[in-house]
Amino acid sequence: MSRLLRILLVESSDDDAQMVRRELERTGSRVVSARVETANGLKEALARESWDIVLSDSMPPKVAGSEVLAIVQSVRPELPVILIAPKAGQEAAIELMRSGARDLIFKDDLARLGPAVERELRNVRQHLEYKKLEEQYRQAQKMEALGQLAGGVAHDFNNLLTIINGFSDLLLAKMSSGDSSRSFLDRIRQAGDRCSALTRQLLIFSRKQTPSFRVLDLNSLVGEAEKMLGRVLGENIKFVADLGPRLRSIKGDPGQLEQVLFNLVVNARDAMPRGGQVTVRTRNMTFAEGYSLPIADMPYGNYVMLEVTDVGEGISKENSKHLFEPFYTTKEAGKGTGLGLVTVFGIVKQSSGHIAIDSKQGKGTSVRIYIPEIAQRAEHQSETAPNGAFADLRGNEAVLIVEDEEGVRSLLSKILVHNGYTVLEAGTGGEALRLAGNFGSAIHLMITDIMMPEISGPELAKLFREAHPETKVLFISGYSTPPNLEEYGLDGKVAFLAKPLSPLKLTTEIRKLLDSGAEANQLASANISV
Repeated sequence: MSRLLRILLVESSDDDAQMVRRELERTGSRVVSARVETANGLKEALARESWDIVLSDSMPPKVAGSEVLAIVQSVRPELPVILIAPKAGQEAAIELMRSGARDLIFKDDLARLGPAVERELRNVRQHLEYKKLEEQYRQAQKMEALGQLAGGVAHDFNNLLTIINGFSDLLLAKMSSGDSSRSFLDRIRQAGDRCSALTRQLLIFSRKQTPSFRVLDLNSLVGEAEKMLGRVLGENIKFVADLGPRLRSIKGDPGQLEQVLFNLVVNARDAMPRGGQVTVRTRNMTFAEGYSLPIADMPYGNYVMLEVTDVGEGISKENSKHLFEPFYTTKEAGKGTGLGLVTVFGIVKQSSGHIAIDSKQGKGTSVRIYIPEIAQRAEHQSETAPNGAFADLRGNEAVLIVEDEEGVRSLLSKILVHNGYTVLEAGTGGEALRLAGNFGSAIHLMITDIMMPEISGPELAKLFREAHPETKVLFISGYSTPPNLEEYGLDGKVAFLAKPLSPLKLTTEIRKLLDSGAEANQLASANISV
């Protein structure tokens, strides 16, 4: 098939224009052209259509050649201009070449025209491709910088949330149910939970959260989240769960997929300020070769679909272009972070899934997520927290806490002292080594932050183990990524907790670690998000 070539001719002679067209058609191009003679005609033609190239007489009678170049460069600077001149106008044409024309073809030698046009179009394509790559590189740098910023903010904020939520839990444990101040403290704790959810989104966006994959039944996940989602939606929005029978198993991080469901349902709620209905639907889907796919780059095969549909305001075409851009939001100030769909997109991709959004303004939005089937039976596990405050979680072992954030260190110390442990506190790795050397008794457990001044937590654990090989280690971090044990030569007897820490989770994990054998509690199985 011949190539379509769109040319704009600045030429007073219709015969010369036809001659140029025939020459280009002779090279195999299908030519679409327009001829203009004046500056205004040139401006209107450039504004009206998208041209591949401008071919201009070097001495058109109704507009100066220099003006032709100036107009094209101001309106479409990437558009090449080739001069087609009589030999009598050679000197003027050469002067125009210095002003930005790409080539000079004489009217009595048009055989060069086809190759010259092809060369210029190739140069334009290469230039545009270079600009595209340059923009992608800048965007990647910007996203990396935003990710580092978001991860750093989440890390520091998780330290503060550990203090806020932890001390709130301690006060709530001591406070009677009839205390008039309890409702105020409950509100503080609820706000802390909401902040924890936000920092999880920041960590997912910044790729500082390592997913903990297992085989799942999506229906069970939706069922467990249904009560929470009902509270999120409020009284004027109806929640409908339309769950498909005998759903296939998928592989994913249950906490992250719950985050996906939560984000989509919150978006649906916000799109219906006057109320409506949110439907969460699950189905088995099979896409065989030869059938159309809902998303172009999806492989054929078996999937489980999660769909969240609302009957709200819908998304405009302009806003739909920015759906997965970080921090882009159409919500009022204080109502949205611009991280919801970005987080969803990241989690879906980590789960080898695909996402499609179908929306019409005034008619609602459907978000469909397709996660590939895995040929294993889903695990049905539920974590049961101990009843009571910390009745079964007490101990009398010696614990060394190494944490540079004084508020976090104080909280951990109070929790452990309250539960019968002997506690030593250090703000740096060097101080921890000195304390341990002077203690005179065995230290059964060291709790250390991963990111520490002077000596990092893993480096400290390696040094500490050389003198105290029996000591177990609990790493804590504002990030949710555990350290690489092999990099530091660490074996078992290690666990990891992500901040913010709750007293219950902390004491539960400490007891589990202290009561375990040397062969148990590998870090890979102790990646617990709190």
